[in-house]
Amino acid sequence: MKDRMYKYIKAMLVIITPFSFIYAAYAESPPLPRSVQLSVSEIFIENEDSIKKVIGTIPKPAYSKDYFLGNCVLNADKSEILILEFHSGNTAGNYSEFTVRNNQNENAKCLEPLAKIEHFKTESGIHLGISPNYLYSILGKPNFVKEKKKQLQVRYVIEDDKSSFLESYNMPVYYGEYYFKDNSLLVIKFGFEYP
Repeated sequence: MKDRMYKYIKAMLVIITPFSFIYAAYAESPPLPRSVQLSVSEIFIENEDSIKKVIGTIPKPAYSKDYFLGNCVLNADKSEILILEFHSGNTAGNYSEFTVRNNQNENAKCLEPLAKIEHFKTESGIHLGISPNYLYSILGKPNFVKEKKKQLQVRYVIEDDKSSFLESYNMPVYYGEYYFKDNSLLVIKFGFEYP
């Protein structure tokens, strides 16, 4: 009888323990501000595991833009590019800024196209081609809007010293920038500014 009870308790602990860790991790993470986007097509900022899951390996930073290094990857039909920017001090696979835009013949610089990804999308469904009103319905009112002719720049910023979100990433500023032309989203850029 004691053996059966011992086996039962042991089995219950094996089942319950992983769920308690998941709950604890979820309960401790701060709520995200509405304007925050942290992923594109299941690749997450500052998350090496998501790179491995989607791309397969952690590539060496190879794409050079100004003084930032990074990688780029194309969608299935090579019409869109996702640029993953790597800040000095980051560990391999932890990218701090993402940019999505139309590909401008940069195939040679990029990793193999991701065959399963038709279009790059953020976790909230933001993708190239949407209207400013659709963006506002998802992210709310922006901090900054600049309009010139038929072009529109929309910017969201979080730079509060007391932000639990920024504290959790140990970063001073998060931003999201969205560039439109003729009411169509052309560029998505978000992440943590280089400190």
